[in-house]
Amino acid sequence: MPYLDLAYTFPEDGTTITPAGTWVPELKRQDWNSRGASLQLREAWTRLSGPTLEDVAAFDRLTEAEKRLHWATLGRDMASAQRDGLFYFNALERLKNEPDDTVADEVIEHLKDLGFMSIDLEEKFGGPPPGESPRPFKKVMGWLIQQLAKVGRFLLNAVAFITATIKDLGLSAVALQIGCPVSVSFEFPPDLFRNPPLWRKARELVDNFLTELGEKVFV
Repeated sequence: MPYLDLAYTFPEDGTTITPAGTWVPELKRQDWNSRGASLQLREAWTRLSGPTLEDVAAFDRLTEAEKRLHWATLGRDMASAQRDGLFYFNALERLKNEPDDTVADEVIEHLKDLGFMSIDLEEKFGGPPPGESPRPFKKVMGWLIQQLAKVGRFLLNAVAFITATIKDLGLSAVALQIGCPVSVSFEFPPDLFRNPPLWRKARELVDNFLTELGEKVFV
């Protein structure tokens, strides 16, 4: 998590299945669901594959009021994802400075106490490595790094949506800063997403960065 690795049915959702590749926030999931309930195009930035040109064309046809609702939700969704990433990074920093299996258990329990919903999921769905009396710290470090990579992918999709609709927002460009803690910042010009060949090249570059960032290096 937060992108589901496999389709999952949350107990509070009854029989509704959440597809694999769907972003599920760690905290305040009910608020997340309610603020996006009336939006036609929220999946454009919450699904792992990101927005399509069809999504952008559909967005162009929305009323101004509907567009404003999408932008308001997008802003809150981006903040939610970055907040999750902050906790992942802080947990990773502690484990990096105290590389011990007991500390790994403490880190996971701390996230659980904070209400991080992924902690109770099985690893195959995107949850953390299971406890092995105690929990191996290298596997937990790997999981936290993967979570940060997922945050990067979410923000990339959000930036793609923004650049496609930027002409209506009064912005000139959008920068995506990725990395932990040393970082590189990519600036996306307003028309990049509407040029599919160029967007594919730019996305491939950032995707490869995030793929390497999320690789399991501790086995």
